[in-house]
Amino acid sequence: MICPSAVTAGASLAPEPSSPALFSETRSVTCCGASSSAVNRGRMPSIPRFYPVLPGSDSFPPRVEDSEQAKELARPRPGLASLRAINSPTILLLMHPARLARWTLVAVAATWGAHAPAQGWLTKPPEPGGNPSTQEKVWLGQALFWDEQLSSSQSVACGSCHMPEAGGSDPRSFRPESVAPGFDGLFGTTDDVRGSIGLVRTAMDGRFDPSAEFGFHPQVTGRKAGTAINALLNTVLFWDGRAEFSYRNPVTGQVILPTWAALESQAVEPVTNSIEMAKMGRSWSEVETALSARRALALSPQVPTALAQWVAGRDYAALFDEAFGSPGVDVDRIAMALAAYQRSLFADQTPLDAFMNGNSAALNAQQQRGLGLFQGKGRCVDCHSFPQTGRQQFHYTGVRPVHEDLGRGAITGNPADHGKMLTPGLRNIALRAPYFHNGGAPHLRAVIDFYDRGGDFGHPNKSAQITPIGFTPAEKDDLEAFLREALTDPRVPAAAGPFARPQLRSEDPGFHARYGVATPNAQGFAPQLVVDDPFRLGGAARLGIAGGPPAARSWIAVDLQPDAAGRAFRGVRLHLAGTPSRQIFGPQALGPAGHATAFLPVPSAASLLGLRIYLQAFVEDALGPAGLTATAALSTPILSAE
Repeated sequence: MICPSAVTAGASLAPEPSSPALFSETRSVTCCGASSSAVNRGRMPSIPRFYPVLPGSDSFPPRVEDSEQAKELARPRPGLASLRAINSPTILLLMHPARLARWTLVAVAATWGAHAPAQGWLTKPPEPGGNPSTQEKVWLGQALFWDEQLSSSQSVACGSCHMPEAGGSDPRSFRPESVAPGFDGLFGTTDDVRGSIGLVRTAMDGRFDPSAEFGFHPQVTGRKAGTAINALLNTVLFWDGRAEFSYRNPVTGQVILPTWAALESQAVEPVTNSIEMAKMGRSWSEVETALSARRALALSPQVPTALAQWVAGRDYAALFDEAFGSPGVDVDRIAMALAAYQRSLFADQTPLDAFMNGNSAALNAQQQRGLGLFQGKGRCVDCHSFPQTGRQQFHYTGVRPVHEDLGRGAITGNPADHGKMLTPGLRNIALRAPYFHNGGAPHLRAVIDFYDRGGDFGHPNKSAQITPIGFTPAEKDDLEAFLREALTDPRVPAAAGPFARPQLRSEDPGFHARYGVATPNAQGFAPQLVVDDPFRLGGAARLGIAGGPPAARSWIAVDLQPDAAGRAFRGVRLHLAGTPSRQIFGPQALGPAGHATAFLPVPSAASLLGLRIYLQAFVEDALGPAGLTATAALSTPILSAE
């Protein structure tokens, strides 16, 4: 792409308005013309389910309360034995940890923290018998979780959607580009969803393949990302509960871990999901082969010291060998390592925890009033039970009409489950805006207002608890203070302790930075430069050109210096400096739908590492100025080899 000696033959990019030829010299490029295809809107894919048929049950899977995980939960273990009743009692409902959906009614006082038991408030559940945590396994899982190399494009990590600073959820959900069309398939309507940004839709052969909704822009998930923090407390995961208590190998369907394995079940889904992290048709054998040879966290600009010392520049094959005691990188081990790391993300140091463990000053007067509302008038504790502040149950609360997202009902096939979503835990809730499965509530006050009015939509499946409450403005202030301040573990927003994390390359504002302006044709249409992947030494940089006339010729120009202001060049605005190092790739014909994917060779010369390159594409267009249109320009660094 760029000559290591910085002297490469190429076309002059100086203004030449009278030149009869577009470029005096060109270079060849590997190119694939891609045809447009319609795809399903951002719905969760249909996947095979494996449910036990219990005596007396019908063909539907069992309710969570009646299933094997409930039986396991019913096994006696230490828990909340009692809380003392002292003066000025208020009623507090607590879910006994030895029973799912069983309740213990306890009378306590507004200043009950000093009398709470020191043990049994919030404890970790058991681990799967076949996946005991070790420090090496946790480190391996942490590396995998924060490594963008796990995705097909090497630009999305698990952590991209699960930042501790956002309470384990996705801080990008507020961005305009994080909006997905809802049930109606249209942007800008009331059923839009604030989800998580994934990949530009990509075909099996690596070509960019535009989606019906997002075109050549990154796709967005159809639901708001849940939190990875304290996910270990759940016996099922995802809003619809499709990540089950037992972990099955996603290729064979064989049960690998029969109990306490919701985290393992969850971990394998995004890696092959064509919206989140994968090209279409990505197989686990592809993932395993590619991952084995890659140096762990090679793209990360900064890695926590302990993790960096353990990784020590090694490839994943070596790390898996150490973590599991034998060679081999496979899907089950990937799932187990990711789950082991997520089990370390245990947030149990909130002010509420301190209060319950004896520090009566941990909650101020307003927060204590909010706690009283949470457990009393607001009825919040009916579903968000202590100490987890969540329950393993599904509810329809009237956020949106049932038909827009069937939720649990899409998994079970039971009409009684239509619209129901898994009740989330509320720890670190202040960090996790926007709220609800559709990201429809921008802040906590909007959530409180929603429940105060009894939800927005009705349905026979709507939970009986969702009825108007009648909070006063002062009560809303108190409840919000409790939610915002009493439930946040300070280590989480600080990304400290177990929540410390590597930095993602995609967090760098200079990674794939756009600059300059595009030059449109007479109808106002301008071509688009499509990029998703990092440019790595010795690799092939994947670039797309979209929005041109069918079968039109196109060129991609590359330089080591930009021209931010731009200058006139054959009717378009040129944003490259035209240094002796510039190169031009093309011509290449766009496909019948007016787009193509090119794979530009990146030299392996170490002298190029860290250099920033600048790119711009040009397309022949009879309606363009002087028969030419241009994209805006792109700036990106050259990174280390795989």
